[in-house]
Amino acid sequence: MQRLLTDMDTVGGQIDDVATYGTDEVFNSTAFEYEIPLTGVSVLKPISDALKECGGVIDEVKTGFQEKWKGLTAAVALSAKDYETADGEQMHTFLQAYLDLVDKP
Repeated sequence: MQRLLTDMDTVGGQIDDVATYGTDEVFNSTAFEYEIPLTGVSVLKPISDALKECGGVIDEVKTGFQEKWKGLTAAVALSAKDYETADGEQMHTFLQAYLDLVDKP
């Protein structure tokens, strides 16, 4: 169970890499901000503006993912603790039954 929680932390941390890639590479608008010399006109400026807006959505997706992932990880951790407690109680019951049998004259 500990390995699962460790792997979940690893996967949860990858959202930063995905968001950075999305912002820096996929929605990078610098290539579309080229102005025609002497005119100051940028024909591709609307594409640049759209890419910037899409890039802003990445932060919203990242925040939403992190909130949901945090809740999921907490639920798994609580379940793991419940299993551990139940296993401990069951082990105690078996041990007590064994000791009752051994201690009988």
